[in-house]
Amino acid sequence: MFESSYEIIIKNAKKERVMVTIQEPIPGEWKILKESHPSQKASSNTSLWKIEIPAEGKTTLTYRVQVKY
Repeated sequence: MFESSYEIIIKNAKKERVMVTIQEPIPGEWKILKESHPSQKASSNTSLWKIEIPAEGKTTLTYRVQVKY
């Protein structure tokens, strides 16, 4: 079993806000311990975030996951 932390910076160069979908593959038996935005378990090995990014701005997604093999 181990824990990993991730940080993903999403930038938007458009003049209007956008909604982006982030899909992260996570192998094995896993659970999210901490996250900056709410996620959904899309499948047994994929976590999914839908995040709104402001016009000409950026947002940072951070999460910590525990994985068992």
